[in-house]
Amino acid sequence: MDGPEETSLVEQWVSEGYVVVRGIFCAERTQRLEEICERILAQWRERNPETDEPGGGRDSHSMRHLNHAGYFANG
Repeated sequence: MDGPEETSLVEQWVSEGYVVVRGIFCAERTQRLEEICERILAQWRERNPETDEPGGGRDSHSMRHLNHAGYFANG
């Protein structure tokens, strides 16, 4: 991809720190990914596997290492 859409994504990344690309995943896949992320967020709030401490309060909005093996020890 090389054109206005790519430029727009680059500009959004630079200005916002993220991009939204619609249509990459089907609705079922998106729902499953959301379920996994919500489960990991709940685990992080209870016990961050990197620190063995709670990972933040209800208003926390940032966490690192979503792919840490400690989040997947039980499946």
